[in-house]
Amino acid sequence: MLKGFAPAFWLAPALAAGPERVLSLQVICGALAVLGHCFPLYLMFKGGKAVSTGCGALLALDPLSVLIGGVVWLIALYGLRYTGLASILMGLAFPIAVVARGAAPDGPVAVGAMLLSLLIVVRHRSNIRRMLAGTEPKIGADKSQGANP
Repeated sequence: MLKGFAPAFWLAPALAAGPERVLSLQVICGALAVLGHCFPLYLMFKGGKAVSTGCGALLALDPLSVLIGGVVWLIALYGLRYTGLASILMGLAFPIAVVARGAAPDGPVAVGAMLLSLLIVVRHRSNIRRMLAGTEPKIGADKSQGANP
């Protein structure tokens, strides 16, 4: 999370030419951190799924939206028992929470949250395929038996 939080919270304000540009620059710095996490050069562009780094970036911009997303994640995780699905639902909750809290739907934070949501879904394609096939393991499942059908 710190990988997304630090650039958006500390670097962007230091680089901004004026206070009117800080929020947009925070979104850009957070987005670049997330993209660097997902597509790192040193791992041949095979990185993470954008969840924790994206949470960190959004935490710097709208902490309450991350809290709302975290509640969605917990409910989904313990209700459905799929980590990937819980992460996807949390990602989908982010832009809804940002806009519900009063941000303009076309504002930088809402647009950034929407793009983060889309990236999280795209990065979880393999999890989605396994869930549809019934081969995605559930939390708490017996590891010796593989996925629950």
